[in-house]
Amino acid sequence: MSVFLSCGEASGDLLAAACIRGFAEEGCEEPFWGMLGPESRRAGGVACADYEALHLLGISEAIRAVPRLLRLRDILVEAILRERPAAVVLVDSPDFHLPLAKRLSEKGYRGYVHYIAPPTVWAWRRGRTESLRRYVHRCFPLFAFENAFLNAQGVRSSFLGHPLLDENWTSRRASAPLRKVVLLPGSRKSEVERLLPVLLQVAEGLRRRGAEPLVSVAPALSEVVRRRLADACRDIGLSGTLSREGEPAVFRIEADSSAVSGDSSRWSARALLAEADAAVGACGTVAVEALLQRRFMVVLYKGSWISNLVYRMCVRTPFVAVPNLLCEREAYPELLQDEVRPERILEVLDQWNSGADVRKTVNSLLERGRALLGRPGAARFWARTMLEDLRACSAARFSS
Repeated sequence: MSVFLSCGEASGDLLAAACIRGFAEEGCEEPFWGMLGPESRRAGGVACADYEALHLLGISEAIRAVPRLLRLRDILVEAILRERPAAVVLVDSPDFHLPLAKRLSEKGYRGYVHYIAPPTVWAWRRGRTESLRRYVHRCFPLFAFENAFLNAQGVRSSFLGHPLLDENWTSRRASAPLRKVVLLPGSRKSEVERLLPVLLQVAEGLRRRGAEPLVSVAPALSEVVRRRLADACRDIGLSGTLSREGEPAVFRIEADSSAVSGDSSRWSARALLAEADAAVGACGTVAVEALLQRRFMVVLYKGSWISNLVYRMCVRTPFVAVPNLLCEREAYPELLQDEVRPERILEVLDQWNSGADVRKTVNSLLERGRALLGRPGAARFWARTMLEDLRACSAARFSS
């Protein structure tokens, strides 16, 4: 038996790696292979394709990449049909993975397809629910409200808790004044290109206010983008030393730049959130990490004009950040599109610094959001449930 996994972003790579470790904890050490990133490879997976192929942001980029993505889909389908894995595990990236699941079904693949972090059909494009019912045996969403929605729509779905609950977190109540603020321009090239110029101006504004900005360099970025980001930081007087490709780095006000080299684990987003008092950055998994550490965050999203148009026309949720969806209120201020301006971001941070009532309300909301993340043990739960499904299928075939 082998298991095929496919992920397309840094957050999906972490989930795929957790899944592989979950199988190992269940005593299953069969080959894991597929379209993987560095974390899932470190966990024991063998890559037949690189997950960077799906590093896209926004609809306009996706449209231009369609011919290439169709070729990649067919290559992966051929590999799956040739190797005949017992299960296919898809992680996030629904615009690629749902067509992949459909193509596998059309080509006669009869193994189970499982989906970790399935598409957000509760928010938009609900027509994809039918594809989940037809082509996916079981979904493993990351949040309880997703699980409830999928089951209500007739999609087989199982949930225990968010996998980040299995990590160790340094947590304290969000407070003021803000002495250190971590700036997170994102883990994709297009995100960095749109957000970094704004965040560098925010860094200068923070310095004028007596706060220290920390600019995070995501490990998923290519070496070229990492170096451009580093050069831009140095241009405004932030120092730092890039670690090896595939490792995090940070740029900060530091007389001795060697102080930010060495143990790269110190400079992951998690470690920076533990050190800082607040964060400003791209909308994504890091908002959940900020929630787990009870850190205040200003969430940013700036996409192409066509992405924004489609979002306004189709998305049915009042918020983009998961902590806000969990709390059903804006615990984390969301600045979208034209509001992603340095003066607006600094205004929000100033309001946090001066508003005791604001801080009290946010801390209360963060407690509520943390409680709604479920229980620890998600990755092992995924693996155990998948194995039970496979055993039940084998027993049914044998008895028939």
